[in-house]
Amino acid sequence: MTLQGRIRQLEGLVLSLMQQNGSMSSTGATNYQQNPALGHQQHAAGVSRTYGSDELMNEDRLNEDREEHEADEEGEEEEQVLESFGHVNIDDDETSYVGASHWVAILDDIDKVKQDLDHNEMQPEKSLNSQGSSFLFGSTVQLSKGDILASIPDRAVVDRLVSRYFNSKDPAVQAIHMPKFLKEYECFWENPNDTPVMWIGILFGMMCMAMFFYQRSGDKLSDLSAPPEEVMTTYRNRSAQCLVLANWTRPGKHTLEALILHLQAEYSQKQDAHVSVWIIGGVLVRLAMRMGYHRDANHFSNISPFDGEMRRRVWAFISQFDLLSSFLIGLPSMIPRGQVDTTPPNNLADHDFDENTKHLPPSRPLTDPTEVSYTIAKARMCVAFGKITDEMQSTVRTSYEESMKLDRLLQESHDMLPPHLQMRKMNTCITDPAYLIMRRYNIELLYQKSRCILHRRYLTEARSDPNYAYSRNCCTEAAMELLRHQFDLDAEVQPGGQLYRDRWFVSTLAAHDFMLAAMIVCLELHHASEDHNNGQVVATSSESNGYRLEDMFNALEKSYLIWQRSREQSPESKRAFQALSVMLGRANQARFIPPEQGPSFSGNATFKREGSKVTVLPTPPQGIGNLTPFILHG
Repeated sequence: MTLQGRIRQLEGLVLSLMQQNGSMSSTGATNYQQNPALGHQQHAAGVSRTYGSDELMNEDRLNEDREEHEADEEGEEEEQVLESFGHVNIDDDETSYVGASHWVAILDDIDKVKQDLDHNEMQPEKSLNSQGSSFLFGSTVQLSKGDILASIPDRAVVDRLVSRYFNSKDPAVQAIHMPKFLKEYECFWENPNDTPVMWIGILFGMMCMAMFFYQRSGDKLSDLSAPPEEVMTTYRNRSAQCLVLANWTRPGKHTLEALILHLQAEYSQKQDAHVSVWIIGGVLVRLAMRMGYHRDANHFSNISPFDGEMRRRVWAFISQFDLLSSFLIGLPSMIPRGQVDTTPPNNLADHDFDENTKHLPPSRPLTDPTEVSYTIAKARMCVAFGKITDEMQSTVRTSYEESMKLDRLLQESHDMLPPHLQMRKMNTCITDPAYLIMRRYNIELLYQKSRCILHRRYLTEARSDPNYAYSRNCCTEAAMELLRHQFDLDAEVQPGGQLYRDRWFVSTLAAHDFMLAAMIVCLELHHASEDHNNGQVVATSSESNGYRLEDMFNALEKSYLIWQRSREQSPESKRAFQALSVMLGRANQARFIPPEQGPSFSGNATFKREGSKVTVLPTPPQGIGNLTPFILHG
């Protein structure tokens, strides 16, 4: 908390006490603030303390020391609760809030960085594509069904687009049962006018996403009537017009699937995670709950086994999107978890069941890759992630024991991953398809991100209390792992890399995770710098084998270069680059290197443990005298 924040907090507490005790005398009010019980007694009896003897003075000093200690503890608890409230930004154009687990809120813990960041430069810029949703905010012209059908290209073009969508391995594909869709697809070409408008919206959503996949991979599609960007926008608008024409506010068959595809189309054409996409996600959640998707289909005899299983698939996508998109903009999930009992989908391939299935076959082992095995594995991780974000955003401080329970839950969900979804080094994946590699990365990033936000609140406390050393180690280790994944992914999406053609897989969600990691590493180095400058001793993790401070510097420098290349791609990237620039500059100052030496430190800083004493001994660069080592006690 900044100095101004502490002052405001203290002023608020004093004013609150003054309002509660306005009738008390100034002497009585002072004593009441120090000890409420003593204050009431003195005020009632009209007692005025005197110090006529050393014994009374010593007693008063002991009481004062005890009361000050209790006040400090109460202040720390109050500060911890206030930290969980997050961060509010207010300007002339927009007021925005992010929770305490968002990377922007971590800046509040680094007061010197906040002072250096120019306020105007750090304001989010308006996106070039900042218009709201084309169906939700009325930015599209309503068309008739005939006009919409006239926009559909020749079947040869549509066939290629539908094929590209289903072969993209996008997670949302699971919401569409491919054999059933292909039957409906043939019926559509036989008689387009009899096809439900909502189903046509699904088709346009698929074509829009297929165009996105073509464009991002660099592949070309012939027989287009206009430039790819214009065609993609047209398909997105037609998807929205179908939703409006079919009245999406009265959800029925195909509504959620059409809205999911339109949501993806909106997301794919945004430079950043715009609030409008999150709002559409909120509409999707409400419509799904209106249709009872949050209650398992087994409760209802009028829902067939086929429809019940597809409802589970759709709900799995919606709930995961809600959780991750809400976290992305720093807000709680919109789904009340205590009112949901829909089970994860069964691990069944599309050809394992159809509309005529009377009883679902047994679920395949999770080691069997299917259209939904990734979603099922990720759902387990999302359960832990959702509980962690709920705790971090709660206004009630939970105990450390509860945090450790969540840590165990997270670890158990990670340990249960099937082998084909477990993280492995890139040089062992040379024959694996890109979508499978990215699925491993997505789950791994979710795991490491969860560790970061669960243990981040204890990162500062662990420097003075060894009881939290495990959390400090976990948080720092997870942040460093995230940055390592950033480097590996950045290398593979470059021309010639294994993921170059599928670089669109690296989403805004991943970029946010990398910025969160960079902020945590910066925070750790910031505290290390302050400890060194102030000559303070702090606790370190006795369970850790030690980590190299120089590795943390180097990781930030590599991350900085990546953000530097991408800073003009979006306002969020530019904002992240600006914040990291200032923090890296602060971190480099702690290295005591003159400007002419450059930002890189040629020596290696390592931990040396001697009993409970840990010393950081850097090897100084040539021409620089011996540096005073950081002294830490474990």
